[in-house]
Amino acid sequence: MKLSSKNILFIVPRFHTNMVEWVSTLLNYNYEVKILAYTKSKIENYNLVNPIMLRKSFLNIFFVGLIEFFGFIFRLKRSYLYNLKIIFLVPNIFLLLKQISTYRPNLIIIREKTIISLIVIILNKLFIKSKIALYSQTYLDDRKFKLIDLFFPVKKISTIFKDPKFISTNKFLPFIYKTKLKAIIKHHEKLFYFLIIAKFEKRKRVFEFIKLFHESEYPKIINSFKFLIIGEVSSKEHITEFNKLNKYILDKNIDYILLKKNVHNSKMDLYYNQCNIFLLPSIFEAASYSNIQAMANGLVTIIGDKNGTSCYINENIDGYKFDSNNLNSILIPLNKLFKLSESELLKIRKNAFYKFKYKLNASLFIKKVMELMR
Repeated sequence: MKLSSKNILFIVPRFHTNMVEWVSTLLNYNYEVKILAYTKSKIENYNLVNPIMLRKSFLNIFFVGLIEFFGFIFRLKRSYLYNLKIIFLVPNIFLLLKQISTYRPNLIIIREKTIISLIVIILNKLFIKSKIALYSQTYLDDRKFKLIDLFFPVKKISTIFKDPKFISTNKFLPFIYKTKLKAIIKHHEKLFYFLIIAKFEKRKRVFEFIKLFHESEYPKIINSFKFLIIGEVSSKEHITEFNKLNKYILDKNIDYILLKKNVHNSKMDLYYNQCNIFLLPSIFEAASYSNIQAMANGLVTIIGDKNGTSCYINENIDGYKFDSNNLNSILIPLNKLFKLSESELLKIRKNAFYKFKYKLNASLFIKKVMELMR
């Protein structure tokens, strides 16, 4: 099969926000981009590429039923069940082969650790003959791919790292974000305007953090601060958590918090530009992207050390980390933050802004893609 030299196919659970900048950059560099996705979401941006939904097989109905059964018996969380459904999703193999063959991609990028990734690797080896890369949002461990490499060696890439030297290797594919800002918007830095972007879920710990902060000494001793909290509300858990937080705000007569829900991704820059600090109190994030957008927009970023993309932060230089297992530890970077002078706070913001403007940018991303296509 003749392949298109600049045609890239992503096969992913959904067209996540963290992919928008990748796709925009590829299109700007005259690549053709197609996306096969398992699901869609309310808040995703489909202006650049409208993903084609992956057709599932009848066998997938069996796996979904089995997962739901065990979820009910063992009272498993919905988020955990969702991840299991992604891992064990079984596509219609004949339609999948037809779709990939029609696109004639030179490069296929697919999320690893799934049944579908194994199926695509085998189909590619037998029929398609494209370059293929397994894309991970965890630290790469080649030991996990020994069996696959034995029969179907493929390239492995990841967006996160433990050692900064990993950035210079051909296994690193950076998260990027091109801000519309030409320079940092200079707020009066004594106004600490916090931005929290997180789905209203228990694991995000937004309610717990607000309760912790409100009951701390800071509301009494810090004069100028506000919180803007933006999140998705599209499930029963989201509604429950949103209502719980909203009730707490009303009951405590808190006037420094503004809640917004289901804000479209295309409007997010407006809110990043209103704030100067980004905070994500989650107990765990595989590889959150909102903090990447925040740093690229010049916000001081505070996230947990178990968050995969915490590796993008040089602590005390362009952001802060706290112990993900101990929410109270978030008060440590807050204490440092509130003691900064205006010039010190602005310097940290500039460091974050310049990191994504001049280092982790579109040029580096395209360079990594070209290495994958060789």
